[in-house]
Amino acid sequence: MKKLFLFGLSLFIVTFILGMVTWFGFEKNNNKVKIIEKQYDINKINRLIVNSDTADIKVTKGDTFKLVYKGKNKLNISNVDQTLQIAEMSATSKKMVDVNPFANHHGTLKIEIPSTKLKELKLTSNVSNIEVNHINSVNATLWNEKHGEINIDDSQFKSTQISGYETFVKANNSSLTDSEVNIEKGAIDINSTQVNNSVFKVVEGMINLKNMPAECVLKASIKNGDILLHYKDQPHNMMLKLNPENGRSIIKNKNIQNGKNGDGRHKIELYTTNGDIKVE
Repeated sequence: MKKLFLFGLSLFIVTFILGMVTWFGFEKNNNKVKIIEKQYDINKINRLIVNSDTADIKVTKGDTFKLVYKGKNKLNISNVDQTLQIAEMSATSKKMVDVNPFANHHGTLKIEIPSTKLKELKLTSNVSNIEVNHINSVNATLWNEKHGEINIDDSQFKSTQISGYETFVKANNSSLTDSEVNIEKGAIDINSTQVNNSVFKVVEGMINLKNMPAECVLKASIKNGDILLHYKDQPHNMMLKLNPENGRSIIKNKNIQNGKNGDGRHKIELYTTNGDIKVE
């Protein structure tokens, strides 16, 4: 009886090990990284629409209009009526924890665009990052559905909509006009960027407006968190409206007297529900 038990146990262990080896081998082959490269005629494209499930999106200036994808998921591409649409979709919709050591769900989707102005740029990510470098667009929509980062560098956008849930938004050495940025949890970090007729909103987190040019027009509000406004140069012809409901307003800039400088044509309104407002 004991020998029979040991034989059965040994058979089970051997079968289990062989099954695991076979499964991991299949999964390893199934999770191989795909590389997709395509080139397009910039004169035939003025709209770029990208939807990504898990791949990080990077749109940057290049010599040719080129797409390079490295990842394991399916990529659908459509080029119709001067609109290039790219969709990266996860092969599975499993919500359980994946213990497969070969699974790496993050890929990269890089798009290079020659120096030109797009009529529309629309980038959507689920659980990945969005990065935009040296891009000009008349209309721009950037959306991070669940969590990730949205980074904008050396770019010029008009009529911009940026939104996210657990998201960090950063803009550096750029220009934002007629823009609206809405974040549920996270931070908005604007550095050395010209901002005109724009609105920044955060429910919980922080808003940092650093090294700002003197001629900015904007509104910013946060429910739980602080707002910092720091001028790069001496502000002129500006008017401040500070509204901390349950917090302090602190002005540490000697060039601003009673919230005004010059004729006040450049208006800035800052609101907090639970947090401080600091101007330097």
